[in-house]
Amino acid sequence: MKDAIKEFFTGFLYTFTNDKRGNSARKTTAFALMVCVAYIHWEYINFDNAISALLIDLSFVGLLFGIIHADDIRTILGKK
Repeated sequence: MKDAIKEFFTGFLYTFTNDKRGNSARKTTAFALMVCVAYIHWEYINFDNAISALLIDLSFVGLLFGIIHADDIRTILGKK
């Protein structure tokens, strides 16, 4: 486990150089976004708004994977 954490931080530090040992920008961006999403869920999601947060999360994942499109969401919301 310690080696994996050390490898992650070493790769993260080399991300800002043009060295092949660094992580790709795509991986670094995805990691930063997941940290932000985890923080938002930790701070603002409670039992009352959990269903809404789940629907937003699943819609976003569907958009990222190309399962649904923005037109589909507009149709569902009745804005077409």
